[in-house]
Amino acid sequence: MKLLALRCPQCDTWLQPGLHDVVLLCPTCATAVALHDQGVQAAPLTYGIPTTTKFAWYPFWLFQGQVAIRSRQTQGGSRADADAAQQFWREPRRLYVPAWELTVHDARELGARLAQQQPLYQVGDKPEQPAMQPATVDPADARKLLEFIILTIEAQRNDWLRDLQFDVQTAAPQLWALPAQQTNKGWQVGAVVGNR
Repeated sequence: MKLLALRCPQCDTWLQPGLHDVVLLCPTCATAVALHDQGVQAAPLTYGIPTTTKFAWYPFWLFQGQVAIRSRQTQGGSRADADAAQQFWREPRRLYVPAWELTVHDARELGARLAQQQPLYQVGDKPEQPAMQPATVDPADARKLLEFIILTIEAQRNDWLRDLQFDVQTAAPQLWALPAQQTNKGWQVGAVVGNR
């Protein structure tokens, strides 16, 4: 067994991560710190610009890449749904995966909505006193959750999806801190969207 010193690599503050945390903010200097089996290291973190004052910071993995549908079998519906699926995935997309402790259902729904909306959030400055919910989803698990998000989008079409085979090609994900809040309409991301 190897014991690791969980100190911020920037300011040497002791860290107190939760059991499932993979990235958290240092309570002293607000450096994003990734926890690995080999130790800790500073993690790149991009902040979105808030559109409201009522929010908290939540982590998202942003994948940019291409989804190629190899086979899509249904039990009914029209050819229009299959054509719409091919058209939707034809262009490269921004795919956001929620990275905090969230039910799989909520993560799929939020990720699917963002994939359909294709927001391009503007990069903001690091806030003076940020407090981000720790990330509990690492990049490998985010990649698996991304596949559920793609399935969710396709299952919402009207042609009774029976089987879907697809390939996903993405660059390494980036970690974003986005201002979000849970409302009676589900999770809402209140960040400034820039030009496409």
